[in-house]
Amino acid sequence: MSQWYLFSFITSSILPDTLTKLFIFAQSRELTNYLFPPQYVLTVTLHVFIIDLIAVTIVLDSPHNIPTAAFIMAKKNQDDYGTCSCCQRWLHKKTIRSHATKQRKSTTISARAAAASNEAQAQLPPPDAPIYEGLGKRKRRANRTIGHEEPQVEPPVIPEDPSAQDVIMDNHGIFRSPPSPQPVAGPSRLPLESTPVTDTVSMTKDNALPAPTTMRHRYATRLQNASAERWRKDNNVLRSTDMFNLDDTNDQDDPDSEDEPYLTQIPSDEDDSDDDEDDVNDHDVPLIPWNADDLNLEAAARAIDEAHKEQIMMENYDARTAEGALTDTDLDLLRPYILKVEQHLTEKTFSLLRYAYPTAPHSTLKSSKKRVRELSRFDCVKYDCCVDSCVCFVGPYAELDKCPICSKARYTPKGKPRKVFQYLPLIPRLHAMTSNLDMAKKMQYRSQYVHKEGQFNDVFDGTHYRKLRNTLVRDQPLFHFSDPRDIALGLSTDGFGPFKRRKHTCWPIILFNYNIPPEERMQKKHILNLGTIPGPKKPKDWDSFCYPLVQELLDLELGVKAFDPISRKAFNLHAYLILAFGDMPAVSLITRMKGQNGRSPCRFCKIKGRIYKRTYYVPLKRSTTVNPTLYDPANLPMRTQEELDAQIAEIDAATTQNARVELEKEYGVRGKAYLTTLSSISIPNSFPLDFMHLIWENLIPNLIEFWTGQYKDIGHQNQGYVINPTAWKEIGELTAKAGQTIPSSYGARVPNIATHGFYMTAETYSNWTLFIVPIVLRHRLASKYYKHFMQLRQLILKCISFNITGEDLQFIETGFQSWVQTYERYYYMDRSDRLSACPLTIHSLLHIADGIRAAGPVSCYWAFPMERHCGTLLPAARSKRHPYVAINNFSTAVAQLDMIRLLYQLSLSLEPDQLEEDPDPDDPENDDPDAPLPSPYTHHSYPGYYLLAPAKRRRLADYTCQLVLGHLVTRFSDPKGKKPGPTRAQLQALLSTLPQDPVIQYGRVKIGDEIEQADQIVANDMSNSREDSRDSTWAKYIQLVDENARNHGADSTFDAEIFYGQLKRVFILDIPAAPEIHIHSPCKLFLALMKGTKVELHHNMYTYSEGSLEVVDLATLKSVVGRMQDRSKWYIIDRT
Repeated sequence: MSQWYLFSFITSSILPDTLTKLFIFAQSRELTNYLFPPQYVLTVTLHVFIIDLIAVTIVLDSPHNIPTAAFIMAKKNQDDYGTCSCCQRWLHKKTIRSHATKQRKSTTISARAAAASNEAQAQLPPPDAPIYEGLGKRKRRANRTIGHEEPQVEPPVIPEDPSAQDVIMDNHGIFRSPPSPQPVAGPSRLPLESTPVTDTVSMTKDNALPAPTTMRHRYATRLQNASAERWRKDNNVLRSTDMFNLDDTNDQDDPDSEDEPYLTQIPSDEDDSDDDEDDVNDHDVPLIPWNADDLNLEAAARAIDEAHKEQIMMENYDARTAEGALTDTDLDLLRPYILKVEQHLTEKTFSLLRYAYPTAPHSTLKSSKKRVRELSRFDCVKYDCCVDSCVCFVGPYAELDKCPICSKARYTPKGKPRKVFQYLPLIPRLHAMTSNLDMAKKMQYRSQYVHKEGQFNDVFDGTHYRKLRNTLVRDQPLFHFSDPRDIALGLSTDGFGPFKRRKHTCWPIILFNYNIPPEERMQKKHILNLGTIPGPKKPKDWDSFCYPLVQELLDLELGVKAFDPISRKAFNLHAYLILAFGDMPAVSLITRMKGQNGRSPCRFCKIKGRIYKRTYYVPLKRSTTVNPTLYDPANLPMRTQEELDAQIAEIDAATTQNARVELEKEYGVRGKAYLTTLSSISIPNSFPLDFMHLIWENLIPNLIEFWTGQYKDIGHQNQGYVINPTAWKEIGELTAKAGQTIPSSYGARVPNIATHGFYMTAETYSNWTLFIVPIVLRHRLASKYYKHFMQLRQLILKCISFNITGEDLQFIETGFQSWVQTYERYYYMDRSDRLSACPLTIHSLLHIADGIRAAGPVSCYWAFPMERHCGTLLPAARSKRHPYVAINNFSTAVAQLDMIRLLYQLSLSLEPDQLEEDPDPDDPENDDPDAPLPSPYTHHSYPGYYLLAPAKRRRLADYTCQLVLGHLVTRFSDPKGKKPGPTRAQLQALLSTLPQDPVIQYGRVKIGDEIEQADQIVANDMSNSREDSRDSTWAKYIQLVDENARNHGADSTFDAEIFYGQLKRVFILDIPAAPEIHIHSPCKLFLALMKGTKVELHHNMYTYSEGSLEVVDLATLKSVVGRMQDRSKWYIIDRT
C-alpha cells in the first residue's frame, strides 16, 4: 500500500499551477499499469478521475476565482498564497515576493522611454502594443497554432509605478525581426537553400522534439531570418502597406535592435499599450497610390526614429564610459576571474583563493561567470553539429535528425544534441570596437592610409582592395569602403591537435581587423575569435559551420547601426571580408576546391596535373609525355571568378553522379563556396598563399629530405645534392650549439636537426633557414645546390620584407620562375619516376608574386598568428573527456572579458604599470648610494630606450674616464670647424670629480617603441647569466665617420657606417653648462661602453675579429645581434 499512499500524497498536495501538466500526464492510462500493480489500477483510475474533475473546474472557472482555488488547496494554508500584482496569477507568497524584488531592481523600458518618445509618438501612428508580463524575460510571441486565430485581447493596465512592470521587448516594433517566411541571404546569393526553423508553438506534445537548430541566443532568429526586407528598403522600394505600419518599417531598418546585444536599454514608447481601435485593422484598409505627402511623412517618421535611436545610443555610451560605471564590487569580482581565465586555473584552485586570501572579497565561479556575462552583454551561440564534426545543422541541414554524411544521430536518446559548435557573434564585437574611443581612433588607420604607386607595404596596396573601392556593393547604391569607418576583415582557419598522441583535430576560426595599424593588428587582444569547430575529425562541409558568419557579413554589407564616439553620432557600420587564408587543405575546404586530388590542382591557374600513384603533380617540363603541353612560368593560364562560376554551373547541371564527379576532378572544384556569396570575395584574389606553410612546413622540409636522401620513394644514389651523413651530423651539432650565442629575441632555440628534427616547427625552420643554414651548408653541400639554396634565401628575405617596391616584386616574380625551373633540372630531372619531386607546393611558388600583387606583403596573411592562437588554446584543453567544450568555454570567457574592456574602456590588466617618472635631480634621496634606482628608466632625450636593472652607483675606471673624455671632445666639436671645440684639458677641468664620483650604471637596455616588444641588450660586465642562458650582449650600432679625418684642414664629410660589438655597461653622465666651451645648458647623456670588432664581409656574411674598447652614445645602438662559430671563424647574425 506504500504506492497508494505515495500517489495519494502527490494528488492531494499538487500545486494549482502544475495541475494542467498532471492532467495531461494522467491521460496515459498505460502509465498507471506501468507504475502500479494491477490490484491498484481501479484505485488509481479513481484518483485520475478526480484529477480530471479538478482540472476541468480550473479550466472552466475564472483563474481569479478564489473559492475555486480554495477548493483545490483544501489541504493548504490559505495564508501562504495570493494573487500576484504583476501577472495576476495565484502564486505562493515566496514567488510573489521574488517578483516584487525583481521589479524593484529592474527599470522598465517603457517607463524610461516615456519622456524621450513624446515627440516621436506625436507624429507616428501608434504601433502594435507590446505584451507585458511579470516574468522578467524577453520572449517571442509564438503561441499561435497554425490555422487558429487568437482573439484580440486587451493589454493589461500598466502600473503607474515604473518598477512594477516588465516588458517582452521582442514584441515591440523596435525589436521585431523582419517578417520573412523563408530565410534567404539576399537576391540570388544563397547557394545553400536554408530551411526555416520550425515554429515552436506549432508542435504538439506528440511531435515536440528538440528544436532542429537549438540556438540559445537572441541571434538565433536573427541569423535564420532573411535580409530581403532591408535589401528592399536600402533600394527605396517601399511597399504601400508600410504607410499603415510605420513602426514595422522603422523596425526593419533598425539593425542594432538585434545586432547590438549590449544595447539592452533601448526604450519603447510609453503609449504602446493603448492601441487606437481605428488602427487595429489598418492593413485591411483599401490601398491607394502614394503621393508626395505620403513620402514626406515616411521620411519625417524615419528621421524622428533615427534621431531617437541616436540619442539612446549616446546615453548608453555615456553611461558605460562614465567614471564608476563598474563598481568596486564588479572590479573585485573581475580580478580573480581574469586570473583564472588568463592563467588557466582549475575550478578547484579558483575556489581555494578565498581561503588563501580570506580578507579579500571573493565570489563563486558560477556567480562570477553570470556577472561577467551581464557586464559584457555577450554570449556564444550554440549550434548542433555532427558528433564527428562532419556538418553543422543549419541551413539545409537544420531539420535533419542525423548527419547527411556519416548518418550518425544528431540527438541522444534523451533528446539532447550530442555535440554543439559554439559560435561567437561578430557584430556585437565590432560594435564594441567602434564605440571604444581609443579603438575608434586606431581604426582610422585604413581611411588615413595613402597608397603610393609601386609600393606594397600593406593589404591596402593590393589590387583586390583598390578594385573593391571602385566596385559597388552587390545590389546596393554604394561603393565598398566608401565610409572612412568601414572595416576590412581577413579570415584564417587551420586544424590543430589538442593532444600530442592522438590524431584528433579541431579547427579554430579567427578574424583580423585590417583597420588597426600593422604593428598592432596581429596582437592577441585584437584578434577576433569566432569559435573552434570541435573534433575529432575535420569538417566535411565547412560551409555549414561558416553559415552564421556569412549571415552576419551579409548584414554588415547592408550596414548595421553603430555609434561613433569621435563624432558622437550614429552611423551605418559596414564591414567587408576581403581575404581568407590558411594552409592548402584549409583553403581547399573554404573554397570547395579539390587541390592535389583534381586534374587542375592549382587555385590560381589552369595548369593540368600529371597523375602518379593517385596524386596529381604539376611539373613545368613534360617532354616524357605524349603531345606534352608546354607551360611558360611567366605566362600561365590564370583562373578568373567568372570562368570558375561557369564551371560550377556546369557541374551543378550534371545529370548523373558519375558525370558530376568527373567534372569536379577535371575542373578541380566541387561547388560554389559559401564565402563567395559575399560581394567582397573573389577567387583567387581573396585567397593568397600562406607563406608560412608553403615555405617552412613544406618546401624546406622537402629540401632537407632530398639532402639526406629520404625524400619519398625516389632513388638518391650518387646524386650530388645528398650530404654526407658525417657532415649532416656535424650540421646538427653546430645548429644546436648556435642556440647559446643567438639571442632569445630571434626566436625559439633550434634543436639538433640531425637527431631531433621531429621537434622542428615553422618558427625554428625559419630561424634555421635565414640565420644558420648559410653558414653550416657552406662547403658541406655541393656548390651548385648551395648557390641554388642561397638564391631561395634571398627571395624569402624579399618576400618577408614589410616594404616591397615594384622592383622587388619583379625580382620576386622572375626569381621564383628561375628557381623553380632550376629546381626541376636539379631534383626532378624530367623523369617520370621522379614525378613526385614536383608537388603542388613547388608550383605554388610561381604564384607568390600574384598574392603580393593582389593582397600586399605576405605578413598580412601568413599563419603565424593562427599558430600562436592555437598555442593559447592548448592549455585550455585540460579535460581529456571534453576537450573541445573546454576550449570553447575558454574562448567565450576571453571574448567576454575583451567586450568588457572595450565597452567600459578599461585595461583590466593584472600587471602593474612599470614605467616610472624621471627621478627628480633635486631630490636628496638620489644622492644616497644605497637608494634604489628606477627600473625601467627612460629620459625624454632618448625616446625608445629603456634602462633596466641591475642598476648600481659605481665609480668609473680610470681608463673608462679617458674614453669618456675622448668621446666628449668629438661630440662637442664643430663639424665645420668654424667654432673651436673643447680640448681634453678643458673637459677634464669641467669634469674634475668624474673619477671620484659614483656614476649611475645599468645592466640592461631595451630598444623599441614599446617596452614589451623591444629588443633587449645585456651589459656583459654587469650580468650574472647562467651557463645555459642565451647570449644577448652583442649589438649593432651606427656611427658617423669623417672621411676626411686624416686630411687636416679639409671640411668634414660624414658617412654612416655599421659597427658590431659587445656591450659592457651603460652609464648616465650629467654635463654641467660651460658657455666658454660652447656647452650652453646642462645635459644628461646615456653612454655605452662597447668592445668593438673588426668586421669583414665574405659572401654576404659578416665575420669578425676582436677590436678595442670605445665609448659611444646609447642612441647609436640599433638592435641586438647574434653570433655563430663554424670551424675557426665567428659569424655575425643580424636579422635587420
